[in-house]
Amino acid sequence: MKETIIICVSLALVFVPSFIFKNYLDKTGKDVLQILESMNEDIKNEVSPDEEKSKVLEKVYLEKEKKWILIVDHDILDEIEDGIAECIAYYNDEEKAEFFSAYKKLKEHIEDLKKREEISLANIM
Repeated sequence: MKETIIICVSLALVFVPSFIFKNYLDKTGKDVLQILESMNEDIKNEVSPDEEKSKVLEKVYLEKEKKWILIVDHDILDEIEDGIAECIAYYNDEEKAEFFSAYKKLKEHIEDLKKREEISLANIM
């Protein structure tokens, strides 16, 4: 009986935080992706850049990064931070092709955050 309780507690300690972190990363990642999507629509529709969106994106990311840094590998956050800087620069300069490239890479990196916390055999091993 004692061994069963120990196994159950151990499994709960592994799976519950993973589930919580995945949901948190999904929710907070959507906040950043919404701003990026708005910037993407501006570029697609050839609307003049709104520097306020750039500032909001940077501000929102920096707020999220403070908590993400506790959960996520620092190298991934560095890549995301570089991607944010690239997107902002290309958006403000209205460089369409470069923005689309940076946007797609950044979107993949942010979506990859939650995939890394999914409960799967590959992640467990």
